[in-house]
Amino acid sequence: MIPKNIFMFWKGKRSILVNVCLERVKKLHPGFKIEVLDAPIEKVHGYDLLSVQHQSDWVRICAIEKYGGVWLDATCFLIKPVTEWVNMINTRLQGFSAPFSDECLENWAFAAPQNNELVRVWKQKFKSAIEIGFDKFKHDNKHLQKNHPILDHMPYLTMHGCYVFASKMTNMKALMKKSCDGPFQYLCRKGFDTDKAVKSLINTDHITTPFVKFRGAEHAYLQGSPYILFLFLFKHHYVSGIELLSIYSTLFFLFLLVTIYFMVTAFF
Repeated sequence: MIPKNIFMFWKGKRSILVNVCLERVKKLHPGFKIEVLDAPIEKVHGYDLLSVQHQSDWVRICAIEKYGGVWLDATCFLIKPVTEWVNMINTRLQGFSAPFSDECLENWAFAAPQNNELVRVWKQKFKSAIEIGFDKFKHDNKHLQKNHPILDHMPYLTMHGCYVFASKMTNMKALMKKSCDGPFQYLCRKGFDTDKAVKSLINTDHITTPFVKFRGAEHAYLQGSPYILFLFLFKHHYVSGIELLSIYSTLFFLFLLVTIYFMVTAFF
């Protein structure tokens, strides 16, 4: 069985969107233990040299391997509980396939029991990748899956590659749903055009997928477009007074900057 644990990761100040996503996770999961991590639970040489994104990759694989449960990126906007896509009594690794390959597991949302064998090997491969460097790891392991599309997405998606290699080595596969039918549906339908995809969410009355996964590009877009963020939250989330104040303050500041710019250019 999969324990009722939900792990997430965030370092630094949380954005409005991240706070909303975390709030929704808590609201939808009474009885679950929810933990937002910001440091590794297991040491690995080279961790401090990794980007925050890849540090998060190491944290997530260690947490799920050691404790079991569900991993969610902090920018997963939940519509329904994780039990909509996780079979809690199943003993296999579960998640979503990448848009570019049905054999590649996405790492922004997955679940597994404690000490799952495939997760253990996946973690071992990723540990090796961190220790020797992502470029060398790709070179040394590409023979395991020649011509696999994941190779075109490495080194950034090295953790994804480690899953592909671990699956090949163990002859085991995760149970995967198509991400383009789920959390990436809004992106796939708009050719991964961030502007069009996000606005399509605003223009729909009901999001029919269990959750929406905002990538870094969409998170940055919403951060830089407070009015768009307001419209999205107004449509699909109860907006608290504090959230409204933060959004309005940002809009007012931007208005002041634009006004000052035009005043200065007109003067000169």
